[in-house]
Amino acid sequence: MQPSSIHAGEFPPGYFRFTPAEFLELMGGDIPIAVDIIETAQVEAAAQQGRIAAIPVGGDADTTSRMLHAMRGSVANFGAEPLVELLREMEAACKQGGNSAVLSFMQQFTSECACYQKGLACFLAALRAVNT
Repeated sequence: MQPSSIHAGEFPPGYFRFTPAEFLELMGGDIPIAVDIIETAQVEAAAQQGRIAAIPVGGDADTTSRMLHAMRGSVANFGAEPLVELLREMEAACKQGGNSAVLSFMQQFTSECACYQKGLACFLAALRAVNT
């Protein structure tokens, strides 16, 4: 799987489950709430990425599996299928081969997380543009 390509200033069609306009409609047109949710998703994804990136080789695989599962659920709320699929693969690898199996995915994981963050930033910019 190749890392997603999200360029600064572009919103990638189909990367997320809904467009910024559809998301805003789901939020009842409340721009501050919509912005807060996306900002929270950015912070939480960064924290989850940091915890996963810091897993020790000999660490508890059940804990790692739960971290991967939690991040997958958070990301899946927005779509981001390339990252969701990678997290699914990492979780399966962890269950079969422990933390050492997960470490082989770290470069791709870092790339996909960066794409997800760029996507959220584009999404957020589109929401903020409505408010100006």
